Amino acid sequence: MVVFLKLEDDPEIIELLCDVIIRRKNFIKTDDLLTIAVNLSHTFNPSVENVLEAVNSEFVTRLDDNFDPTQAELFIMPEDLAKIINTLNDVYHMSPDLKELMLEYITYTNYGQLSYETHAELAVLYSTKCDETYRASYFRKVKDRFIKELKHLKGDTMYKIIWALMRADQLEINKDNFEWQEIKKIIIKRAKTLDTKLLTDIMVMATKEKAEGTFIAEDLKEDLFHQIEPTIIVKMN
Repeated sequence: MVVFLKLEDDPEIIELLCDVIIRRKNFIKTDDLLTIAVNLSHTFNPSVENVLEAVNSEFVTRLDDNFDPTQAELFIMPEDLAKIINTLNDVYHMSPDLKELMLEYITYTNYGQLSYETHAELAVLYSTKCDETYRASYFRKVKDRFIKELKHLKGDTMYKIIWALMRADQLEINKDNFEWQEIKKIIIKRAKTLDTKLLTDIMVMATKEKAEGTFIAEDLKEDLFHQIEPTIIVKMN
């Protein structure tokens, strides 16, 4: 509203608005708090910093196990986690306390309550939006579980997780890496049930396997591209 009405140049109005938001933050829904954070971040008013800190603090409170709001819509839902990480990183203001609690919430206290579709989305965000320290900590906690569950996941969910592991430099694509060999076995076993586009995308990722070192003829027989190419050709008919 402030940006729409072009009131961002009026510091008094911005300060009054910020004060109201801070006092009412525990009654504002998650989506609305994120919208406020984005809109106010464009004003460059010093008071906005206090609002962003208050938003972070409120999310920390809502993620706590003891949080018991009178209004159910204030609970942070699984689909809100990606929104929070994405939005607050975009405005360069996600507090250390919120980062730590979010990491614990996702990888430990509520790991089993989140769908793998949600986990895949979060993995992509941690690989692209989060700073190196929290990215490394996140994947250290979830990588083994991800690889173990790949065989049971939907095709696009499996792809996102593999992509995120590669993007975060948590998966070395070469013939001597045990984790990659395990993932290859899963992909090859599931190839006939995956759609052609997904298989093609996976093959593009796997081209790094050929790029790493020099391959001899015997190696090519074990290359993922070599092993699933016939399946893709058949699916094209």
